[in-house]
Amino acid sequence: MSGLITVNEQTTVNVGSLSFTEQIAILGNLAIQGKYSLPVAQPGVTATAGGITSGTLTMTNSSHGIVNAQRIDVYFPSGGWIIGVTVTGVSGVTVTVGATGTFGGGASAYPTTGQAVIVATPQQINLTLTGSNAQLIVLQNLDTVAANSALFGFYAGSTEDFMIELLGGRLYEWDATNGVTNPISGDSITALYVSHNNTANAVVLQVGIATN
Repeated sequence: MSGLITVNEQTTVNVGSLSFTEQIAILGNLAIQGKYSLPVAQPGVTATAGGITSGTLTMTNSSHGIVNAQRIDVYFPSGGWIIGVTVTGVSGVTVTVGATGTFGGGASAYPTTGQAVIVATPQQINLTLTGSNAQLIVLQNLDTVAANSALFGFYAGSTEDFMIELLGGRLYEWDATNGVTNPISGDSITALYVSHNNTANAVVLQVGIATN
């Protein structure tokens, strides 16, 4: 999807009796816009010792839907995550994971044996985007539970370029006029992976990107 568009943005912040309002208009080519409905995430526990980079997870639900060779993101309720994990085997509620993935959010290992994990199936959104040409990046987690998280990861090939976690209801916005460094500048973005950790409901995530 492409085409020249004008993005109108208004921000209002009320502090006591004061109201702060900003209005801007950005002209750019629409690179992508979309709402992505992702299935409910699956709860489980670690079945091998903490510190592993590969091992097994025991899922809570027999209908977890995870299959061999798929890509998963594993969230840790104790804090952090590992993204881009490859499933190397599935037998009932036992899911074996390979030594792949990137830890983040302060985590450097899986939780210790028996500790909670949440397994998400990320959606891959294919892009052909020169990062330096970005004029606007808007991302939003529409989860109504404020404590839940969603991850948005921009990739150049297989290399993670920019990752951001958004709590339920929260929005990320970058534009070329705000004086903040372009988070994907200098890279050729080929994919955006998105996932969430809500184990009760499917969640919609929104993405909008415009370029020069």
